[in-house]
Amino acid sequence: MTKFSHNCPQFRNVCVIGGGFGGLYTALKLSKLVDPRTTRIYLIDPKNRFMFLPLLYELAAGLAAIDEAAPLYENLLAGSSIKYIQGAATRIDTANKLCFISSDEDSASISYDFLVIAVGSRPRLEIIPGAREHCTPFYSLSDALVLRQRLQEIPKDRPYHIVILGGSYSGVELAMNLFKSLRHNNVTITIIDRHDHILPMSAEFNFKNAQSALTAARIAIQCNCTVSNVSSHGIQLVSSSGESEFLESDMTIFTAGTGQSQLVQSLSLQKHPPGRLLVKSTLQSIDDDCIFAIGDCCSIQDDPLPSNAQVAMQQADTLAFNLFTQLHSETSSEELDPFQYLSLGEMISLGPDNASITSLGGLVTIRGLLAALGRRLLYAARMPTYYQAAWSIAMFVASSLRRLISKMTGHDSSCNR
Repeated sequence: MTKFSHNCPQFRNVCVIGGGFGGLYTALKLSKLVDPRTTRIYLIDPKNRFMFLPLLYELAAGLAAIDEAAPLYENLLAGSSIKYIQGAATRIDTANKLCFISSDEDSASISYDFLVIAVGSRPRLEIIPGAREHCTPFYSLSDALVLRQRLQEIPKDRPYHIVILGGSYSGVELAMNLFKSLRHNNVTITIIDRHDHILPMSAEFNFKNAQSALTAARIAIQCNCTVSNVSSHGIQLVSSSGESEFLESDMTIFTAGTGQSQLVQSLSLQKHPPGRLLVKSTLQSIDDDCIFAIGDCCSIQDDPLPSNAQVAMQQADTLAFNLFTQLHSETSSEELDPFQYLSLGEMISLGPDNASITSLGGLVTIRGLLAALGRRLLYAARMPTYYQAAWSIAMFVASSLRRLISKMTGHDSSCNR
């Protein structure tokens, strides 16, 4: 086993596990604050690409290029002092401050002074019998690419039914982007949700626009029901009154229910009842001030937060500053910055030419094409690096021009034929 360490006592190691929004943005921000001659930052992730999750829908539907939605870590970290390791963190030895990593080619351990756990969450396919065998999950880059391939294989000579389990943001945005991509095929889409209505946590303006768009797209919605079983032919539904119904499905997509990774589950640190790591307002573990957590894998004491990229990106600012402070002083955790979430609003994609935006507590509301343009430009500006932001804007402008030319010539190039 290879051991990554440095014998110089003045050298400090920060180990960041997980290259999503929380982990990557923390590493990048911290790298701009510390001296690389005295501090090493390791970023560990089993994938070779960062997934900009808000564009996951467009990528799956063939409406965004992979280099725009999922740039390589190698490119994002070029010119920084961050050391990227492609591998999976399998175990944490908190007593000896060691992180154990496994990859296809090797295994290793890294000694750390401070550890950041940013592994996000995982789909809980096990909560529904048959889901693991017969559902296509939709949570990650690999999921999006698998779905994209399956969509290209849809037969065009017969009706085809897609069922999406989960009517939250992921389910609704995916449904609308699939509709825009597949609308010339004989495809029908149904959303299943256990709540009284879809988008239970959404702002009213966005909910109404989404409901209107789904109705116009003739996407069926079945609420107040649970899925008791998934098979290769469809799903078994149980209504709130106990009635059972079988719904045929050619493809069942899972966007409902997330849980914690095996790594988080294995840690003997205090957790919130759903299994998230319990952290202080400074994002430090309740039990270990040298371990920080960020994003969907943690819960702040007495401060429940939504699970979205906006929270993780804001936490990254606080976490990078607190790490820098800890690295350069013996400051107690009481003197570190507490994280304070500021909701900037929400955006929901309803296809390449339609979106809905609510901001400033509902004082600013935009919908339609203008909202779609604003959403893509805003996400481009929030890319991890200036180069990636410029690249994303260029790709967005090019794709917009192609769609405009296609509409003017009567040929819609956004559709998979």
